[in-house]
Amino acid sequence: MAERTANVANIAVSPHRLVAYIDEAVIFIAIASDTFGELVHGAKFQWESSDTNKLTIDEAGRATMLQPGMVFVTARAGATAQSAPVLIRPTRRRVETDEEWRADQQSLVASTGNGEERGTVITSLMSHLMPTAHAQFNP
Repeated sequence: MAERTANVANIAVSPHRLVAYIDEAVIFIAIASDTFGELVHGAKFQWESSDTNKLTIDEAGRATMLQPGMVFVTARAGATAQSAPVLIRPTRRRVETDEEWRADQQSLVASTGNGEERGTVITSLMSHLMPTAHAQFNP
C-alpha cells in the first residue's frame, strides 16, 4: 500500500466544495491518480479539517458540521494533498427544492471571493502538461 500511495500525483475530492449546515454529516471521497492520469487503486488517504472546532472528519471521510464558518477539508496521500472549501451555515438545513439547493451550493463561490479553490491552478497546469510529458517519454 505504501508504494501505491507514493505513486499518487493528483487527488480529486468530492464534493469539491460544499455549503452545509450545523449537525449535518457528509461523506467526502477521494480519487487518486498518478503522473500519467491513471487511477491509483488502494491508496490510503488521511483526512484533515482546517478547524476541528467547526468540522471534524474521521479516517473514512465522514465529516460532521459543528459550528458555523469557513473550513477546508483536505485529503492527503503521501506528499500529495487536495482541499475542498466547506461553508457551514449557522442554522439547520430546511427542506429545499432542487433549484434552492443549487443556488445554496453556488453561494460558496461568492462567499470565498475569487471562487478559486486551493490547488486548482496546479491541478489545471498538471492536467495540461502531463499528456505532453507522457508523449515525450512514451514513443
